[in-house]
Amino acid sequence: MELTPFSDFHLALDKALGKHGSQPKQVLKF
Repeated sequence: MELTPFSDFHLALDKALGKHGSQPKQVLKF
């Protein structure tokens, strides 16, 4: 996975999942 700012990565992941406000803890365990 490429190194990206957490905020940008989280926003991109939220857009991909289509769920805003998903649990950040699960994202960190990716």
